[in-house]
Amino acid sequence: MNFVLSYLNFVGFFCLYYLYQIFFFVFMQPLTLYNLCLFYACLWKLLF
Repeated sequence: MNFVLSYLNFVGFFCLYYLYQIFFFVFMQPLTLYNLCLFYACLWKLLF
């Protein structure tokens, strides 16, 4: 059980870090289709 919780924590932290990087990337550059695809891919990973 502890292993599962720590694994979920790690995945959650990784997704949050990925989201932060994507937000930074999107707002520092023009919004492109590629950026949107990255953003939605990360949202998909977060939700499922």
